[in-house]
Amino acid sequence: MSDANDIPNLNGENNIYQGQAIMKRSGPEDKSSKARNMNASKRHAAENDDDSSGRDASISSDSSDASIQSDTVITTTISEKSSSGSKQLEENTASSDSNISNKYEGVYHWHIPDIFRHPKLYSDLFEIGTYTWRMLIFPRGLPQDINNRNNVSVFLDAPEAPYTPSFLTPHAQFTITLHHPTRPELNVSQNVRHTFVPKNKDWGFPAIISVARLQQEGFLSEGNRVHISVRILVHPQSRFAHDSRAATGFVGIKNQGATCYMNSLLQSLFHINAFRKAVYKMPSQEDDEPHKNLPVALQGLFFKLQYSRFPASTKDLTRSFGWSQSESFMQHDVQEFNRVLCEKLEVKMKGTTVDKEINRLFEGYMHNFIRCKHVDYSSTRRESFMDLQLDVKGCPNVYASFDKFCQIETLDGDNKYKTDDFGLQEADKGILFSSFPPVLQLQLKRYEYDFYRDVMVKVNDRYEFEDILNLNSDKYLAPDADRSIDYRYRLHSVLVHCGSVHGGHYLAYIRPDGKQWLKFDDDCVTREQNGAVFEKFGGGAESKMSNAYLLVYVRESEWPNMMCEVGEEDLMEHMQVRLKKEIADKELRRKQKAEANLYFGLRVATNADFARHVGGEIVMGLVNFGGLVDREFRMRKTCRFGEFKREVVRRLVFGAKNQLTGDGEG
Repeated sequence: MSDANDIPNLNGENNIYQGQAIMKRSGPEDKSSKARNMNASKRHAAENDDDSSGRDASISSDSSDASIQSDTVITTTISEKSSSGSKQLEENTASSDSNISNKYEGVYHWHIPDIFRHPKLYSDLFEIGTYTWRMLIFPRGLPQDINNRNNVSVFLDAPEAPYTPSFLTPHAQFTITLHHPTRPELNVSQNVRHTFVPKNKDWGFPAIISVARLQQEGFLSEGNRVHISVRILVHPQSRFAHDSRAATGFVGIKNQGATCYMNSLLQSLFHINAFRKAVYKMPSQEDDEPHKNLPVALQGLFFKLQYSRFPASTKDLTRSFGWSQSESFMQHDVQEFNRVLCEKLEVKMKGTTVDKEINRLFEGYMHNFIRCKHVDYSSTRRESFMDLQLDVKGCPNVYASFDKFCQIETLDGDNKYKTDDFGLQEADKGILFSSFPPVLQLQLKRYEYDFYRDVMVKVNDRYEFEDILNLNSDKYLAPDADRSIDYRYRLHSVLVHCGSVHGGHYLAYIRPDGKQWLKFDDDCVTREQNGAVFEKFGGGAESKMSNAYLLVYVRESEWPNMMCEVGEEDLMEHMQVRLKKEIADKELRRKQKAEANLYFGLRVATNADFARHVGGEIVMGLVNFGGLVDREFRMRKTCRFGEFKREVVRRLVFGAKNQLTGDGEG
């Protein structure tokens, strides 16, 4: 990406891109952090490792398309206590946002006239959370991404990231919103977390909305004017102190851009040990490439979640699905992703030692029936299911949803049932369950179509779910159900969505041991109290937009089998060797990066080196240091000059003597 200083600045009345930065601070501006950022040495080593999840989202610096930096007019509101109340700093200031509670959070509004006039636009610089930011938009998509030429691409950029030391690297959660000028319910939002490091200093969404939808659904005001905002919550440097493995025994999964929905589901599946064991036991060849082979990619992901100290990446997994980079940045339907994943695994498991293992874990059977009221006729049909979709609207809890699911429907009037022998007949139609699986996945229908407003809406109603779910009832079980099986279930996972129908964030609450709840929020894992999980019923004022959408229950009688022991010995030997090496190599790279800030290199030239340089082909400078690689000394930055001299003597003087006498290094 080009630096702002390299972009032509087009001044003029028609080129004013208006923006507002809304911030509320609890005290005076923290200048020290900004000063540290601005004065830091360039290109400090970043915390993120080589396969950082941010790599694919950053915009290439060699992009050659035309771009401009907008002359943004910024109005800022800062809360200051005075005798007259809040002090306005500008005549036309934006109103203070009451939802912003600390100095690490803020909102920036960008009003862009004639959005299609240029292929690439930057906002002006603005400050939130003591860091400097700017927005970047490609109105017709990324020029290098042929799959997104007809989509609007929006990114948040941290231009000072290349000059920020790793221990001050900004780690932020941000939401980019495209505002509809007259219908706020149509606003489009996307939410993500990212660490802004030198090689990934910008992050965002390659396809926040299609150009066609932008034009057809009224997002453009007069003169093709567009309103975009970004809400940024900067997380203080506590993230560097938090070690998920040390704190909880588990690690998280990196977010590729909009893959938090996938991360939460994969964590839930990983912590069903019987499922992980089945994945480990899938056969593979030594030359199988993970980005082309789904089982190998999933084995690698699960192995690293189990044994690595650092968050795992899903890049190989998404590539094994055949997804492009841009498709990895789009939120897919969780239920559909779950079904596709399991179907692909079923196919790969056929003919192996784990054939039909997916069905054994997740498959149950429904008993569909129709019974005529006035004649002796009935019809039944057995149907399998891998998960159940339960209504939330009109149902206060999970039992009410099951009651509604099994509610008998009367077929009468114009809706009578047609039989072959008796013609149209009044009948009862319903569903009962012949069996429930060991692992019961309940999809909560949090989204529905609003006919009056002609939009999809999220159902944020309060919905209670049970710690122990008892389905041993004749109103749920079919006549052919095996009643010797105890259908009591313990809650294992709660997958939560925070946000609206147009975007948000996904996370998971899981208790692997059936007791201690853990929160899996992408790459961060923390311990949680029971109350934190059951606050996700929804409906409350504070948690209205944050609520459960998927419940995973494990049958109590099957809990020991589902949570069986699983280890590296369940993998084929060549996979163990490969994955252990990948983990070791990754830890070595991280160690080298961490140590890079502690050491510096010095090359020592002798009088002979100076003499050889004079009159040679290279005439610039006093000596050719490029030829002195074997005389480079790697020293700690805290070492004293005397220590350096002793090391020079040890290597250059005693080392030379030892070589002449044939002795080893002394």
